[in-house]
Amino acid sequence: MILTIDGEVVSTAAGAAVLGNPIRGLVRLADKLAEFGGALRPGDLVLAGALHASLPVTEGMSVHAEFAHIGGVTAAFTS
Repeated sequence: MILTIDGEVVSTAAGAAVLGNPIRGLVRLADKLAEFGGALRPGDLVLAGALHASLPVTEGMSVHAEFAHIGGVTAAFTS
């Protein structure tokens, strides 16, 4: 992932850095839930973590995240 704010790169990260693959965290969660008699259900929303720490945004900023093999997303912050 490449994160830019107003065209300036502020961070880069790799999904593989999350336990080697982000899906491993989900599997670990499912395993732990099962130990306590729980389970993930269809429709459950699971946030596997973040590739970057949160950053403050202000009016007028444009933030873009580009993901390898997936594409990108841009958010423009206006009043």
